[in-house]
Amino acid sequence: LTALRKTKRYQTANSENELAEVPAAAGAEPGGEEQLGAVVSALAAEQRDVLLLRFVDDLSLEEIGDTLGIPTGTVKSRLHNALQTLRRDPRTKRYFGL
Repeated sequence: LTALRKTKRYQTANSENELAEVPAAAGAEPGGEEQLGAVVSALAAEQRDVLLLRFVDDLSLEEIGDTLGIPTGTVKSRLHNALQTLRRDPRTKRYFGL
């Protein structure tokens, strides 16, 4: 199991490019961005703030913690929970390649 997890972490440049294309292709579907926006809006405010600071503002975990005045561990927890919620929602599964 550990070996499988490690191989998922270390992907080739080809597979990274393929993953980068998934959101673009999914966003081309009618209403795709609106559905994503609706799911993100439904997140708890704390999770939404961390998610947007990380992926929209491109801040590091430490920078997010400093900005919000919370420990880095709390940032990681909130980000993890937000991503889990997005992965579980059927409207956003295509963004995660599931």
